[in-house]
Amino acid sequence: MITYNPIPVLLEIGNFKIYSWGTMLAISFIIALFFMLKDAKKKKIESRHIWNMWLLCLMGAIIGSRLLYVLLNFTYYYSKPIEIFQLWAGGLASFGGILLSLLFVFIYAKKTKIDFEEIIDSLAPYLALGFAITRIGCFLNWDDFGIASSLPWAISAAGDIPRHPTQLYLSALDFLLFILLIKIRKIKENLKNKRINARIVRLPLLAVFFFCFAIIRLLVGPIRVYDTANYNLFSISISLLLLMASSLWVVKKIKKFKKV
Repeated sequence: MITYNPIPVLLEIGNFKIYSWGTMLAISFIIALFFMLKDAKKKKIESRHIWNMWLLCLMGAIIGSRLLYVLLNFTYYYSKPIEIFQLWAGGLASFGGILLSLLFVFIYAKKTKIDFEEIIDSLAPYLALGFAITRIGCFLNWDDFGIASSLPWAISAAGDIPRHPTQLYLSALDFLLFILLIKIRKIKENLKNKRINARIVRLPLLAVFFFCFAIIRLLVGPIRVYDTANYNLFSISISLLLLMASSLWVVKKIKKFKKV
């Protein structure tokens, strides 16, 4: 067992507080922006488009995550509507953030005539990296922890019983997913540059992200403590839906493959 004292606040000066989870979220978006700008130079995409899409993703992530969480806990927030805007108190559902961010990027890409598939191929690895970093914030804040455990690495936080550090499990798995997506993207780019026609070239990275993301959720979900039974059921349902949708997406793309 490992004893741990959560660090929800990194810095406090008077009434001003810097929260650990918010800091890790900000770091994840800044790192993503850095890599997206770097990728944009290679693909000759104007930096202003990257900045615009980055801001849209930031807004989509926060609004979508909060909105979905509120909807899943509608009875509670109906009686306390002012708490809907208290983001610092916690309460975000990542699926909502992903979907709204992608919707914003899709609309922007259509309006500016940017290749949406090319953009999301660049974006997909950084979605995984962003989750890996943000999960560290969940650990610092001690949110989304696991069920009781007697394993040697089980963590007793703030005097609580030893539990699975599911935040760290998710962070590690999301980081491995980031590495996998980067590797696949490099293979695709090398094949394209050599003008080699292969099935993997048509493989949509966002579909790979959704498929693996769902698998990760289904693996860790059974040992994670959820706020409500509704959210647990929703998480399982949306994970299964993502598995089916991403699989169908890949099959559809591969079927269009024509070997030269």
